[in-house]
Order: sequence, then C-alpha cells, then structure tokens
Amino acid sequence: MEDGAPPPSSLGSSFGPCGLSLSRMSPTVRGALASFEDAMEEDDGGGMPAGYLDDDDDDDDSGNGLLVDEAMVLEATGEEDLVSVTQLILRNRKVKGFADDCAAGLPNLANLSLSHNRFGSLASLGGHFGALLELNLNFNQVASLDGLVAPLLAKLFLSTNQ
Repeated sequence: MEDGAPPPSSLGSSFGPCGLSLSRMSPTVRGALASFEDAMEEDDGGGMPAGYLDDDDDDDDSGNGLLVDEAMVLEATGEEDLVSVTQLILRNRKVKGFADDCAAGLPNLANLSLSHNRFGSLASLGGHFGALLELNLNFNQVASLDGLVAPLLAKLFLSTNQ
C-alpha cells in the first residue's frame, strides 16, 4: 500500500451515503480517516483519544466562548502549518467558532471533532471546509445547520444539541 495508508478493506469499499470510493481518496486522506476512526473508537465519552486536546482551565469563563485560532490548532495537532492539518480534535475547549483566517487556512481538514463546546451557529465554518468528511458537533448548542458547506461530508454527529 502506498505511503503507509491503511488498505481500503479496513475502511470498507465505500464511504458515506454518496458512495464515495476510498480508492479515489489520496493515501493521506485515507490515513487521516483511519486515525480519526481509531481515536473515536478509543473515546468512550470520558477518555482521551489520540490527538485530543482538553483544556478546562481556559481563561474564558465568561460563558461567551473562544474562537479557534492558528495557535490552538497547531498546539492540538503538532503540525507546523495549517495546510498540513487533516484531523483536528478540540473537545471541551469552550469554543464557539473559528477565526476567519484560521478556517480559511485549513483546506485539507478531513476530520473535525468539536464535541462538548459552545457552538450555537455554524456560520464561522462557512465554505472553508471543502475536504471535510466527518464532523462531530455533539454536546453543543447547535440549532441549525445554516452556514455549513461541506460537499464531501459523509458523517455528521449532532446528538445533544438544541
């Protein structure tokens, strides 16, 4: 298998309701998807999956929430630049949205987990996540999907929202 990507058989022959063929995905995206699925399987709701960044001690206790910025993403992923990020897990970070410059700088983001945060509106996601395959927004305050543009999205998790 090229570039150490998992064999397509480990992920199934197609992905999502559109039947997107895994064989047509780049090895990088297939590898990121497999890593994300492994991390979600390890997360039993109280665990800390690989790539997990949990910070209950943020400076914002006002209830307003924080915006995801470049520094937060790079700290969580260990990457050196936003373009290299394919998976981002930011659970329980008091996040309410993405800073414009940060969202626009993540063109290769395939898997995004923002559970246990303060998202009410998805407007800050905008059209910036064209490569997004999986989005976890469980345990937020999402009342509408307005603002979400993700043409490749195959898995969307929205339990315990408004």
